[in-house]
Formats: sequence, structure tokens, C-alpha cells
Amino acid sequence: VFQVFNDDTQSAMLVAGITSERGTWRGKRSEHPEDHWRYNEKILQSLRDHPDVIGQIDAVTGEEDTFRNIENRSVKCALWLKEQGVMPGDIIALCTHNQLDSPIPFLASLFLGAVCNPWWENYLTEDLVTHFLTHTEPKVIFASEESVLFIQNIVKNVRANAKVIVLGKVSGLQSLDEIVNLRYNGEVEDFNCERIESADHPAVLIYTSGSTGRPKSVLLSYGSLTASLGNDKADGIPHSRGFWNSSFCWLSAVIGMMLCFIKGATAVVYPAPSESDICKLIDKFKINWMILGTGAINRLSNTEEIFTRDVSSIDLLFFSGAIVRRDIEQFLMKTFPNAAIFQIYGATELGGGVTLSKVTNDSKRGTCGQVMENVEIKVIDISTGKVLGPNEEGEICVRSPYVMQGYYKNAEATALAIDSNGWYHTDDLGYFDEDGNFYIIDRIKELIKCKLIDIAPGAIEQCIREHPSVAEVAVVAKPYSLDREQPMAFVTKIPGKEVNEADIVELVESKLSDSMRLSGGVKFLEQMPYTPSGKIARKNLRDLARLIARE
Repeated sequence: VFQVFNDDTQSAMLVAGITSERGTWRGKRSEHPEDHWRYNEKILQSLRDHPDVIGQIDAVTGEEDTFRNIENRSVKCALWLKEQGVMPGDIIALCTHNQLDSPIPFLASLFLGAVCNPWWENYLTEDLVTHFLTHTEPKVIFASEESVLFIQNIVKNVRANAKVIVLGKVSGLQSLDEIVNLRYNGEVEDFNCERIESADHPAVLIYTSGSTGRPKSVLLSYGSLTASLGNDKADGIPHSRGFWNSSFCWLSAVIGMMLCFIKGATAVVYPAPSESDICKLIDKFKINWMILGTGAINRLSNTEEIFTRDVSSIDLLFFSGAIVRRDIEQFLMKTFPNAAIFQIYGATELGGGVTLSKVTNDSKRGTCGQVMENVEIKVIDISTGKVLGPNEEGEICVRSPYVMQGYYKNAEATALAIDSNGWYHTDDLGYFDEDGNFYIIDRIKELIKCKLIDIAPGAIEQCIREHPSVAEVAVVAKPYSLDREQPMAFVTKIPGKEVNEADIVELVESKLSDSMRLSGGVKFLEQMPYTPSGKIARKNLRDLARLIARE
């Protein structure tokens, strides 16, 4: 993600070294230094080399956390975990919102060669926690004050062999504060990380969104993290202030925090920020770089406060999740005139981004960019597997040294996702042009079967988003007959603005083909349902569409 910074050399860096052969696009090949994957050692050394650097700022209280304090707490946590019998490869669970304590168990697990497994604090159910416990069998669970008692009760009910530690203070439970206040005479100074002998050593387990069932856990190695951490020339990061609106259950938060600690930057920490909060934080803390999802980007464009706050400190912005409209790109360029703005296409399974597009007045509309370093991408026919050429739609497949090791304890799902030649099948429908720019149309599983035609809901959504009163939209399949579906739109309005079903239907009819008409109707919602990863929960909307179809 952070391999490109210099504004004057963007185009040259994006194009240089990219090759194409028989429909496969290959990014520039680069060699990483020997033992480059030992990020646990790099982080600990950075904390020790720069003890007075402010590593975190609690945006709620204003409290500052230095590298010296972060090192002391994380090493003591590691020493305590070692006393509990935690070994390399063991799993440590972490369930919390963003707070100053969040990275401490994460760093401690890295220092020991253990595997950190973040959970979704805001989406916990008894069934989900039970699944987490039985699936990954964590040795220790670190949980926030808000979630710890709920988790502790389930741990007892299923008789899981896991210690539960609270981040904060809850009567009757051992806290992280108690652990880091233990005396380890001389051991903190003499502590050395577990030596990671291979890039394949597991580092982190991150859950997928679970939008079509129980979530799968993506096992990423130290080598996988190189996709985002492997460049040592990220000149825009040191001594700067960074912000992301995701918690540790997103790879973006994991990467953002690790970059801060490796590069000597400061993370501005805030739990579950709204778009209005983001505007205030940029102004107050003079944030320099941000990582946001496209949902937040779209909502930010409808936030009045963005126009009344000073956001000129932003000089680097990354966003990913979906293609945004051209007017949203124009909004970003106008709002952040001093920033280099990049759209990323990638996935947790890929270790991060695989294509990168710089947003400029001259950039191609709708593209998610060109292939990144050490990455190969091809598009194949969905039915035959044939490798396709320019402007031919098919499934996007990716191969790189950064692809996940697999879905944890799920060999069947791993085999379906990664073929025998190492290609990860994304389930994304897309194509590339003659210049190697890639375009994402939709998720293959989201295509709507209507009159023997597969309709991409993304095209209809793009049209509806053009209405000035629409905040968010999702188009899903509404059952119509045994072998036919109808496009149905779920819409939320911008507060204070009005739009009705007829307006939406007429807009689509005026701009798209007859096959894309909203024959399934339009349903207005107060708020969209979301997955734990912050995306619109389309499964919930498909279920709702089925209920409506039965009425």
C-alpha cells in the first residue's frame, strides 16, 4: 500500500516494470532484503531506538503514548504470556475497539511468534463467540470492558481452556494494567523476540466478513505482510500522524499500526468514528495520512462538517472497497488539494492491495489501477477457465508471494480459493484494458439472473448513487420464479433530503437498458445493515427481499 509516495514520479513508478504476456499482467519484480519478514524484531528495535516518539494519541482524552511506554507494556505482556505457556504458533485473541491498549497484546503475540486473532467487538453473538473459541482455541483472550463479561460467560459455558484478560477494569477479572505493572527485573531490557526463521511463519488470523455464512479465518504469514510493509523507502510516513477508521479486525488497521511503529509515526486513535468525527480529528490533530473504506468516503462527501473544518494537513489518502463515482473523486481532489489520493483493489486473502490507481483529473474513470510489485493478475472465463484478453469480462485471479497461507482449519475452502498453480480466485467480475488498467464490475455471486441475462447490480447502484438525495444503495436479487430474479434496490436518504420510489425507478429507466429496470421495486431503509468489516450486509438484504417477495 505504501510503496508509492513521490507525487512527481507517480506515473513512471506505476508503469515501470509492468509487463503483459498472453493475458497475464505482471508487476515490477523486486527483491526484498534477506530476512525482511522479521517484522517483530523491526518493531521492537524501532521502539527502543526512538523511545521519545509519540506512538499513539488517544483522540478522546488527549493522552499520549510514547514508544518507550509501548515497548515496556508490550514486552511485559509478552513475558507474562510466556509464563502462561504461550508458544510460537499459539493463538492469542483480541476483541476491542480502538484504544491505547489495543496494540499491546498484538505486539506481545508477535514478539513471541504467536498468532494474533482479532475478533469483532460490535457484532458478537453467543453462536459466533462459541465458533471462535472452538475453531481457533485461543490460549488467552484480551477483551474490552464492554465485551469481556459476555465472552467470559461463554468461555465458562463451553469450558474453553482460555484465560480472559480485560483491557480496562472489571471487578473479579485480571486486567492488562495488572500484567504490565508486574516487576520483571532486568527482563524487559534483556528481552529478545522469538526468531522467525521463515517468511511462512504465521503472523495473524483475520476473519472474512461472513456475509454468506460463518466467517472464514484468513491465515496470513510474515511474508504476506510484506505486501504492505515491504518497502523501506516510505518517506511520507516517519514523524507524521496517521489515522484509519477501522479496528484491529481489519487488515488495514493492523498494517497502519505496524507501519507507525516501524517508521516512527503517530497513530491518532479513536473508537468507531463517524464521518463528522473524522473531520474534527483531521482539524484538531493535523493528521497527515488516512486509510478509509469507500463507504466512509461516500458518506464523507455528504458530511457538512468537511467544508467547515481545516483538512489541509492531509497529504496522503488511501481508500478501497469499491469503485467510487467520478464526482466523488472530484470531491476528494477539491477537499484534499495537498494530498496524493490512491484507490486500492485487494483483499485480506491477498495480504493487502494488488492494484493501485492514483486519482487525478487525467486518471481513467472507473479503474482500480495497475498491477503492483511482485503481483500477477489475469482474467479468466467463468465457465471454461480460459485466459481472456483486453475488455473481456471474467473472473479476476491473482498470484503473488503475499497470498494467504489458507483458511485456517478449512482445507476445502482453501482448495476452492487457491488452485494448484497458486492462483487465488477472487470471485470478482472484471476486465482490463489495453494499458493494463483493471476494472471491477461486481462480485460474481451477486449477479442477478434476469431473463437469461446476468445483471451486475453495481451498474444499477452506480446510476442510483447519482441522485443527489441518495446516501447509500444496494441492489440485490428478489426471487420472481423458479429460474428468474428481479433487481430490487435498497436505499438510504441523505438527512434532510427527499426522494421517492418513482424518482429512483425513473432515473434507472432513463439511463440504463430495459434489462436493468428495477422490476423488483425500491425499499427505503433508515440505515443499511453492515458486516463486521464495514461493508453493506447484502445477505441480510437478500433475505429481506425474499420475505418481501412472499408477501
